[in-house]
Amino acid sequence: MTQNVTRTDTRSTILYNFTGFSMDNTPLAMILFMVELGMQAYAETTSVLIMLVDSWLFSNLWSLVRPFLDVNLGARIIFAKTVDEVRKFIDDDQLPVELGGTNTFAADYVLPTEEENKKMFDAEGRRTAEDEWRKRIAEFETATREWTQAIATAGDSEVLDAKLPSTARRDAAGNALGKAELALNKFTRSRNILERRGMVDEDGNLKLP
Repeated sequence: MTQNVTRTDTRSTILYNFTGFSMDNTPLAMILFMVELGMQAYAETTSVLIMLVDSWLFSNLWSLVRPFLDVNLGARIIFAKTVDEVRKFIDDDQLPVELGGTNTFAADYVLPTEEENKKMFDAEGRRTAEDEWRKRIAEFETATREWTQAIATAGDSEVLDAKLPSTARRDAAGNALGKAELALNKFTRSRNILERRGMVDEDGNLKLP
C-alpha cells in the first residue's frame, strides 16, 4: 500500500496493492476497514482509491460487497488489473519500484528518543497556545456568522468572489486558526515515526517521497 499526500495538494490518491490475493492472506473485513478509513474518515482529502487486483476471487468477493457501499464512496473506487492502468492516475516517481515505478522509499522503524515529546510537559507553553487557539476559534466563529449573513443577501456571482469582504475576513480567520492549531499541536500530540523519519516537519507539513 502506498499513499501520496503533500500539504500543497488538495486531495490525495491512495493505492492498495492486492496482487497475489487469496483468502489465506487477506481478510475481507480488513479490506473493508481500509477502504472505509481511506474514503470516509479522510473523505475531504482523498480523491480516488485504486485497487490493484490480479485475482478473480477478490473481484467476485468485491462484487458482493460493493452494493452495500455508499454511492459516492463506491464511485471513487477504481479497479486496476495491471500497473499500466494504475499509471493513468499515479506518476512513476510516486509508484514504488516493486510496481515498476521509480520511488525507492522503504519503510524502516526509527526508535523514539527521550527528547522528542518534551514539549508535552511544558504546561505554561501549552496554556499560552491554548489561549491563542481559543481566541482564534472565537474570531473564526464571528467571521463565519458575518459571512453567512452577507451571502444570504448576495448574488450567486458575489458568493463565489473571494474579494467579498466577509469572505476575505473568514479566510483570514481560518488561516489564523489553522496556525494556532499547529502551534497547540506541538504540546498535545505525541511525535511518532513520521517525525523521526523527517516526513513531517515542525509546521505539520507531510512530505512523502
